[in-house]
Amino acid sequence: MTNFSHLDAIDQRLSHERARVLQAKTNKEREWREHNVRQIEKERADEIKFLERNGVKFPTLEEIMSELDII
Repeated sequence: MTNFSHLDAIDQRLSHERARVLQAKTNKEREWREHNVRQIEKERADEIKFLERNGVKFPTLEEIMSELDII
């Protein structure tokens, strides 16, 4: 079984930083928080690529929806 703890930690950081964007008090702070969100999103994409190179398959949205009989 694959350990997703690092991806889970990235997702949690991303969630927290997105909340901080919404709570920013100045334009400068908002810009900084948005920059952080973009960096964490890149880190998340890189982590997914790493996992995929090591045999982990992430289902597409279409696969998930089909499995749930939504489409």
